[in-house]
Amino acid sequence: MKLPSKEEYEFVNAILIALFSRFFEPLFEMQAEKNYYTHVGTVAQMVEWSHEFYRMHNENNKHNANPSTNVAIPLLTPEMQELLLAFGQQRIALLRPKKAGREHPVYNTLKEKSRA
Repeated sequence: MKLPSKEEYEFVNAILIALFSRFFEPLFEMQAEKNYYTHVGTVAQMVEWSHEFYRMHNENNKHNANPSTNVAIPLLTPEMQELLLAFGQQRIALLRPKKAGREHPVYNTLKEKSRA
């Protein structure tokens, strides 16, 4: 497994911080219960989202980049922040309960593991 470069690490970290600052609270508030397991599950979900966004961004750059140039990892530009906002809103919309009382899938998974 290839270790990420310092630039890749910093970029994923910037994505995580941006997503976390905007979407942690709404995602956590979707939980039926507020406890350690839901907190950890929400943090894990945010980390997963940051890696997913990074992979999508990386794939997009591979298709659009000139192979003879070395494309640097970009900073979170205003355009990138808009993409992150749309990405996070889409993920939240996918997780919103369709019926009242339905719990978040991350919580359900952690709840089942804690019973085992």
